[in-house]
Amino acid sequence: MIDGGFGPFVRNLDPAERAARSRALAALVAVLHRLERDAQAADEALALFDALPARPRRRALSAYAAIHANHHAAR
Repeated sequence: MIDGGFGPFVRNLDPAERAARSRALAALVAVLHRLERDAQAADEALALFDALPARPRRRALSAYAAIHANHHAAR
């Protein structure tokens, strides 16, 4: 686990809470997968993402930015 992680990645998280956070993240991932095939899913994906509290949303955006930057740097 990551120090200062977010969602289900927080150290010493109660197993029931980790499961709940994993399910919430899985719901967002499922909608994002659907968005790959169906542009109409964009509103639902954005609504789920916007429903995240500010801090986890910022951390998710930071993780995405880092992954995206590394992907483009590898080209």
